[in-house]
Amino acid sequence: MYRSRYSFLFLLLLVSFSGQSQMVFPTVVTTLPSVLNEVSGIQYENNVIWAHNDSGDLPRIFKLDTLGNMMDTVYLKNTTAVDYEDITTDTFGNFYIGDFGNNANARTNLMIYKINNSLINSSDTVGVDSISFLYPDQTQFPPPTSQQNFDCEAFFHYQNKLYLFTKHNNNSSYTKLYSIPDSAGNYVATLLDSFLLANPVTAADISDDGNSIVLLSYGKIVLFQGVSFPTIFNSNITELIIPITQTEGICFGKSKSELFITDEFAFGLGGNLYELNIQSYLTFLNKVNKNIENTFTFFPNPTKGQITIEWDNEFLKSEATDLKIYTIQGKLIKTHLLVKEQNLDLSYLKKGIYLVKVGGTKIIKRLIIN
Repeated sequence: MYRSRYSFLFLLLLVSFSGQSQMVFPTVVTTLPSVLNEVSGIQYENNVIWAHNDSGDLPRIFKLDTLGNMMDTVYLKNTTAVDYEDITTDTFGNFYIGDFGNNANARTNLMIYKINNSLINSSDTVGVDSISFLYPDQTQFPPPTSQQNFDCEAFFHYQNKLYLFTKHNNNSSYTKLYSIPDSAGNYVATLLDSFLLANPVTAADISDDGNSIVLLSYGKIVLFQGVSFPTIFNSNITELIIPITQTEGICFGKSKSELFITDEFAFGLGGNLYELNIQSYLTFLNKVNKNIENTFTFFPNPTKGQITIEWDNEFLKSEATDLKIYTIQGKLIKTHLLVKEQNLDLSYLKKGIYLVKVGGTKIIKRLIIN
């Protein structure tokens, strides 16, 4: 009994976090204007920072210079602000504001507001396109407490899609990743993957080159490098511990080595804009440089039973001769021989979480059958 439990914990640690952990110290740029006392999302665009407050504020975003000085306030026309949580832009300079905060897991009006790039600097009041969505795996509003993982405070834009990360309520340790189109409409989000991260995710961003992703949590930044879609969690991971607690906003600055961070003002503390240079932690400076974790991927994950496997030839010759499926407790279920560009039928598996081990390597990845 003891051995089984130990094996389970060891495997879980491998699939949840296999990167390095470092303590870093962001520099305080300035204390933010008092109107941003509950800043919840920030985005850098064209040498300025756009920011917004958490729930309870008007439908508006604030324009700051990179020293934190207020430049302008833009109001969103014909909208409400239920719970703004994050802001992002696309490569054309269009803005997206995520009104999808859902602490009670009861909302059926989750929204993202899109502001056309031609409007953002043209007026103090702008019209928006509305993107509404639901989660495919939520059927109760709210669901039982043990299943409440439908709050969201983090997203970014990449290649015509918006990628959303849930903020679990401590009943689950996983952040779930969803995608939806970036154009106006009503959608059911696509569940792509999940990642074991003990702390809840409060903000996210992706570098301009698409190679690095940062997830912000309370007192922590998780940096993913060598990213490939849709299996973005199968990346090189570095955990950066920061001595700041109520961190709610993060974005890349003018380069992929510069981060801006904000925290909320509470109990006489915080309410600051910070800057952090992560150049020394950027070990994957382009996508050609891959570690062993990135030489083998499979998707979609979660899946209903069919997956596609990808790996490079050198890895196949040396290591990837078979693929083993285990229960989450570490019991071997079945071994599959690997063939290049293989589509694998796993429909024999029941719904649940499984572990996948590749050949004689130390690669262990988590698989979800839904």
